[in-house]
Amino acid sequence: MKIIALILMMISLPVSSQDLTGKELYRKYSGTKGIVSMVIPGFVVRWAALLPAIEPDIRQIMRNMGTVRILTVEDEGLNNQINFYEEIGSSYDKKRYEELMVVREKDSDVRMLINEKEGIIRELVIILGGEDNAFLSITGKITHDDLAAIARSVRENKGTMF
Repeated sequence: MKIIALILMMISLPVSSQDLTGKELYRKYSGTKGIVSMVIPGFVVRWAALLPAIEPDIRQIMRNMGTVRILTVEDEGLNNQINFYEEIGSSYDKKRYEELMVVREKDSDVRMLINEKEGIIRELVIILGGEDNAFLSITGKITHDDLAAIARSVRENKGTMF
């Protein structure tokens, strides 16, 4: 019995000493007062794609999306105490995620990561830290053309997707 306990402790040591991943960040702050946390299951995203207000190219992208996880800090005092960007830092799994973009400014930082296999983006992660803190994770089967279409739609609709 002692040997089993020792093996379990040895296995758990490397995991507990690692920095936060996106899912761990979500679990840590989900349900915290002053933080809005949302999980939108893939079937709801695909159902929303049926709404007539959705542009046809965005509708197709939404049909290929899975779960969406969102964290945003609403409480200004809490927002000054935490920084999602710094909490994740560069500790993400570099074998699993590739940096798509990093923007560092005076009061805010943004990191966009993708998990891509065979030209298909399986997960898109966006982390904002600093003046505003937010975390977004979208799973699914998204192409680079889909990302370009989303960016184009956001630009044309002045900051919103629809």
